[in-house]
Amino acid sequence: MRRLTLLLVLVPLGTAMAARGETAVPPGKNGAKIVFVRGDKLSLMNTDGSGQRQVLRHEGAAYDPAWSPDGRRIAVVLGDAIWVINANGAGRVLLAGAPAHAPAWSPDGRQIAYEVGRGRALGADIWVMKADGSGKRRLVKGQFPTWSPDGSRIAFDRLGAAVYVMRSDGSGVKRLTPKRRGCSGSPAWSPEGARIAFVGNPTCRTYGQDIWVMRADGTRPLQVSKLGGSFNPAWSPDGRKLLFDSNRHGSGTTDVYVMNADGKGERRLTRSAKYNASPDWQRQPS
Repeated sequence: MRRLTLLLVLVPLGTAMAARGETAVPPGKNGAKIVFVRGDKLSLMNTDGSGQRQVLRHEGAAYDPAWSPDGRRIAVVLGDAIWVINANGAGRVLLAGAPAHAPAWSPDGRQIAYEVGRGRALGADIWVMKADGSGKRRLVKGQFPTWSPDGSRIAFDRLGAAVYVMRSDGSGVKRLTPKRRGCSGSPAWSPEGARIAFVGNPTCRTYGQDIWVMRADGTRPLQVSKLGGSFNPAWSPDGRKLLFDSNRHGSGTTDVYVMNADGKGERRLTRSAKYNASPDWQRQPS
């Protein structure tokens, strides 16, 4: 659901850019926001689904947005490269050239883990860089990284077959879920560190059926969404709720939903004929 492939002309690393046709969209009222992708455009909304608007008018497709820990910046894939922008859409800076995806901020905001594609069917590698795009280094084979709240570990998946965890330097890789293609992926570490949400399928036949939550050691997996077609879990800052996107309503596109962490109280936040996906919940700006 996250992958789109378009070309984007790149500028030198760390160079701020306001490309032709790109302008920052004025922010709404103060308060925490949810960033998501509508169609192929980077968008924001309030946590109750109101105030939906495009945050950056840009060329090329946007996907995989991720709020910085201080709630002031957004790392996002534009085209096939990772950029960072301010929360109001201004100050765009290139961090990693194509093919780079799935940026994930370290809890202290000093590093970003991300994946670098190796070609279809070959999967990807997880890399880490400093928040300014310098100091890039490869860690392991994998995709969709997510940091533990203390920054000591990174969870990830491999081709949607299983969820793994490793130390933040790439050592000590351990598998947390059964290994079978299409069984589990897209992990998201909870803010208190005790749980990991992920996309899974109890039959392990097709990828991306429902959202599950397990302990951070891989035990006690619990299915928390029930209707299938669900992807991209993201925790609220207090760990009480989960965002996700789903095609369960049968319109042929996806919408963003929110539910309690135990699966109760589910609500649909977007209603659009366009693709609405990859939500992430902002921490209140400090």
